[in-house]
Amino acid sequence: MTDEQDMFPYRPRPHQEAILSTVRGLLDGEVDKQGPGTHLVMESPTGSGKTICTLVPCLESALARGQRVIYTTRTNSQQLQVMKELRQVVKASKKKVLGMGIQGRGNMCPLVKSRPDWVEGSPEELSALCGDLKKMSLSKKATDKGLGCPFYMALLSTDMERTMRWVKDELPTIEELVKHCEEKGICPYELAKRLMPGASVVVAPYIFVFHPHIRGRLLEWTKMEPKETVLIVDEAHNLPEFLRELRSIELGQVSLRRAAAEAHENGDPRLAGDIRASELMAAVEEVILSIEKDYIVDEDGLVPDEELMVQLMSRLKMASPRLQGLIKELMVHGEIIKETKRKAARLPRSYLSRVATFLGAWSALEGEAYVKLVRRDREQAMVQAYCMDPSMASEALTSMAHTIHMSGTLSPLEEYRGSVGLPSTATALKTFPSPFAKENLLVAYTDVVTTQYEAMQGDPTLVPRMKDLIVDVCGRVPCNTALFFPSFELMRKMDSLGLSRELEALGRKVFVETQGDQGLLMETIGAFKAATAVPEAKGAILLAVCGGRVSEGMDFPERELDMALIVGIPYPKPTARLKALQFFYDRRFQKGWEYIVKGPTERKLMQTLGRLVRSETDIGAAVILDSRALSFSERIPGLRFERDPVPAVREFFAKRAPWWQA
Repeated sequence: MTDEQDMFPYRPRPHQEAILSTVRGLLDGEVDKQGPGTHLVMESPTGSGKTICTLVPCLESALARGQRVIYTTRTNSQQLQVMKELRQVVKASKKKVLGMGIQGRGNMCPLVKSRPDWVEGSPEELSALCGDLKKMSLSKKATDKGLGCPFYMALLSTDMERTMRWVKDELPTIEELVKHCEEKGICPYELAKRLMPGASVVVAPYIFVFHPHIRGRLLEWTKMEPKETVLIVDEAHNLPEFLRELRSIELGQVSLRRAAAEAHENGDPRLAGDIRASELMAAVEEVILSIEKDYIVDEDGLVPDEELMVQLMSRLKMASPRLQGLIKELMVHGEIIKETKRKAARLPRSYLSRVATFLGAWSALEGEAYVKLVRRDREQAMVQAYCMDPSMASEALTSMAHTIHMSGTLSPLEEYRGSVGLPSTATALKTFPSPFAKENLLVAYTDVVTTQYEAMQGDPTLVPRMKDLIVDVCGRVPCNTALFFPSFELMRKMDSLGLSRELEALGRKVFVETQGDQGLLMETIGAFKAATAVPEAKGAILLAVCGGRVSEGMDFPERELDMALIVGIPYPKPTARLKALQFFYDRRFQKGWEYIVKGPTERKLMQTLGRLVRSETDIGAAVILDSRALSFSERIPGLRFERDPVPAVREFFAKRAPWWQA
């Protein structure tokens, strides 16, 4: 290792030297002497130290070559680990390196947090409000009237040199930065923006890089040149679906009803001289309900390309040119409403504008990359134009000096490379083995139950029997346990049959993963971990979902998690959207089922198994309650069949766990 490559803060574990060497080779323009490489797609198992092994070479390269690093994560919570590792690098190397995290205004802006009507604002809406308030803050006339943003005004008088020293010394996480700014009464979002030009490493959620408008703002704030920037994509197996959703559009009954109410609040303007805006909203809702009735099967259904607009023209008794004119008029009224709200310091949102934008985009969409769908989402019918091609939103990747894509579950690497549009001639594909002893993890499966869709439909006793099996296993193996279900739907169904109640009757505390609220989820995980630390207890139990935030983003080191019961194989439901996506990948890669069905299922399984062993001394046991587990034996070394898995699990812990008591 050269003098400038002395920043790795730990004694390298097995295979970490290989990861470090591969990343350095990429940044030097050569990967294993195969020629120049601009991109690296890398799979390395959970717990192998991907974050530090990628961050260190990128930072070394940045400091040596005058480059910058953007580290992107799927969720805000994953940023925490990056900042912790950066602190260790700085401590070990004794180099002063500035790293900054950024999140959306919704998470960082104290003014947004104090205004319930702003909390759900889009980035564009909040940006417009923030810009107006900052302008007012610079005007004495406005501030004398109490206008402007008090947090921004306080920032203007802050000692920036002192603040910069504090940030460089502490390298705060987003949460720590927000807390510090709250104590000072200043805006953490604006502070982060002001400090970014001096940052060697910027940590941000995906949207800051892959949303074109937000990426432009990020590059402006940081003063970064893409061709001098190294981009790291963490948990990259999530990126293709993120990009698909980014380019997809949808419209449902809730938005239409809000648009109708907005029309009434603003005089219900006439469009094309004779149709009220509220009448247009009602007509669109009637068409969506008609489409739902005609095309939905189970959860969703394919919609013919012209169906929505043809039905709308029929109901309104007008031809396409007139309807397009109507949509443009609607957009104008929506923009006026947005501007009026903005001047009143209200969230500049117009549902009429949203409906107009959707109808204009829906009618203009062409080509094989989109599929049009109807689905029911809780209490409303929705139509969606779903983008099947992630590469349509990945233009940022080819603008950077280098990109590194990493995950513990990224295979098949060729599919990922093709999906996000990386050039095969300039992309290296690398797979690294686990650094942990295989003997530390037991994975068994039983064939007495399954969550196969057809089996569950044909056998009403299957779910109750599965519930009884879970209770039986937990009763005979008293340790800290997580139950991972293939869906929230099945988890709730089993809980309605008394699962939690029966587990609590065993003397076990039970916790349940929640959807939506990140704060509530973190409280639940914290309570679960606290319960697992009680030595005399029989072990806490957590109900969670494969592919959810617990199975992909949470660490449970040492005794925090001893056993995982995977309640069925998390195959996706055979929806119309899934079938369309599979057909699209069949045409593009000739491997639709492998890439769209088996691959994602495999990733969910491996991510879930990765919760158990997080260090060289960690041990864990997993039991898959599904006969189809054998299909994944190539990806799960040592997978063994046990009709009754409990004796094998008890023997495993008896041999390896000093805390085990038979």
